[in-house]
Order: sequence, then structure tokens, then C-alpha cells
Amino acid sequence: MGYQSVFRRYEKKYLVTQEQYDRLAKVFAPRMERDRFSESTISNIYYDTPDFRLIRRSLDQPVYKEKLRLRTYRTPHADTEAFVEIKKKYDHVVYKRRITTRADSVAAFLAGADADRYGQIGHEIQWFQSFYRTVPKVFIAYDRLAFAGKEDPALRITFDTDLRWRDT
Repeated sequence: MGYQSVFRRYEKKYLVTQEQYDRLAKVFAPRMERDRFSESTISNIYYDTPDFRLIRRSLDQPVYKEKLRLRTYRTPHADTEAFVEIKKKYDHVVYKRRITTRADSVAAFLAGADADRYGQIGHEIQWFQSFYRTVPKVFIAYDRLAFAGKEDPALRITFDTDLRWRDT
């Protein structure tokens, strides 16, 4: 299955209670439908510098920020599709550039192998890694319900629950 490798979108994030979610779900029901990743467990490994330069900068809420992550949309196994992404935010607009590979190929790619196989984006990710000297820093997972607009499939609304993380 082909996946989108370049994104440009606006993101708004809110913390909602169960009661607020229940009310929102009723309003969204006639206008939204579950997307292909609905009801998934999303697993991420975020990469950063040894001194957490990228996250420290992000917390300062600058006009421009960027990060590197590895993501899967289901419990990872050797043959699970995995996405290595550079996510940038400039002036409230999010830009993502990612490659899709198998989970068992990620380690070799992130160690510097096969950039040509993934074209321009593969080279950008490897340049990002070499410039920042990134290493895996934190694992974050959550369960997601994802919806897309019936009339406008580009509109996506997601609800994430059961957040868990570790830094080892």
C-alpha cells in the first residue's frame, strides 16, 4: 500500500475530558468516518541530541522547530510498516517528510545504510542525523481513534488515550 511521504498541515491539540469527548463524538458522527488507522496503537521513538537540544528548543515554542522520529501504527513486528520522519513546524504549519520501510530495516537505515534506496527524503533524514548527531531518547505510545471528514477527507481528527512512555 502506498503511503503519503510529504505532508503540509495545520495541527491543533487539546486536552479533553471523557465527557467532552462524548459530546464531540455526537457532533462529529454525521460528518466524520473512521480512517484506515482508526483504533491503532501508535508507537514512537523520538531521536534527540545527547543533551536534549531538540526538545529543549521545542519547549521554548520558537517560530521554527524540528524533530526526528520512528513511528508504527500497530504493535511492531519485523514485517510491520515503519515510518522514519522529519517533522518540522514553522509559523504554526506542520511539514512532515518520511520514508516507509519495514521495522526490521530501520536500524540499518538509521545507522547510515541504504539512503539512496529512499531517495531525497532518505538523504535528508540521514543529513539530519549527522548534523544533530541524534540518538534514540524516548519511547512514547498511545491508543488512537482517527477520523476523516466525509466531505473533506483531508480533515482529520484524532483522539489519543492511554499515553505511556519510557526513556530507557
